[in-house]
Amino acid sequence: MPNSAAIGLISGIVDRAITRGELPAGTESAPLMNAMAAPLYHRLLVTGEPLTRRHADLSAEAALAAAQAGVCTPATVRTGRR
Repeated sequence: MPNSAAIGLISGIVDRAITRGELPAGTESAPLMNAMAAPLYHRLLVTGEPLTRRHADLSAEAALAAAQAGVCTPATVRTGRR
């Protein structure tokens, strides 16, 4: 789970994206942050491969697509179903 400072930073961004209609209502910051960070940590800690800006961009794009599909809303986070 990301730390509370990181969640605090991303919460405002998520709230504004919801207001603009870019993310579904109820999108949660913590699961979105996890979705964004997980591929980077995997690359860094599991495979030992270097990280590049391109990896960060791809991770952010994948997390955004997942969030837009409703993967980071409360019902999905609790049940694993949309």
